Amino acid sequence: MNIKDLTKEIKAGKQTKKETAPNKKEPQKNAIRLPEEQNEFDNIMQKINDLDHFSGNAPVYLDKDLHEVLIKLKVAGELKKVSNLISYLVENFIKDNINSIHKTLNNKKNRYLD
Repeated sequence: MNIKDLTKEIKAGKQTKKETAPNKKEPQKNAIRLPEEQNEFDNIMQKINDLDHFSGNAPVYLDKDLHEVLIKLKVAGELKKVSNLISYLVENFIKDNINSIHKTLNNKKNRYLD
């Protein structure tokens, strides 16, 4: 299911079921997953609300459908700020992929900065 279909289902108030990729026994290694249990989801939302190390003062540009999903998560999860949710997701992505990120950044050449 793509993000546009997910957004349509959320707008329609439908519950989405978890899709699994055909012929795959294991989930993607670095995929960001929402918890299956509501309690766990609530715990993560509370954890994000308790975070105070995110300043939330830099602009981030998102697809409008992604933005809508984030706003709905903010309301459903009773989040104080969407920026904390975005920062939390990006921070975890970076932590999960730090080696690849370092490799990519170290391999880039810039004739003005070298």
